[in-house]
Amino acid sequence: MAVSVPGKALGAAIKALEGRLTDEAYEQVAAFHQGVVKFLQQSSRGEVEGGLAEELESLIPPLKSALASASILSEDSE
Repeated sequence: MAVSVPGKALGAAIKALEGRLTDEAYEQVAAFHQGVVKFLQQSSRGEVEGGLAEELESLIPPLKSALASASILSEDSE
């Protein structure tokens, strides 16, 4: 099932994870979100940068793996 969430709402949700995730996990999530926003902006203008879609695809497996791990939680958030 696909979910449609406005970019600004998703950005706010990701920002709320800051300090709750490890710095590395937060940076991965934020970088992926920024990449998706960039892709969507470019595709709406019909000028997607070569390799951007593949780059985003390559970020998915490590991101999924990190998010599935309890070790991504910051010690301060436990």
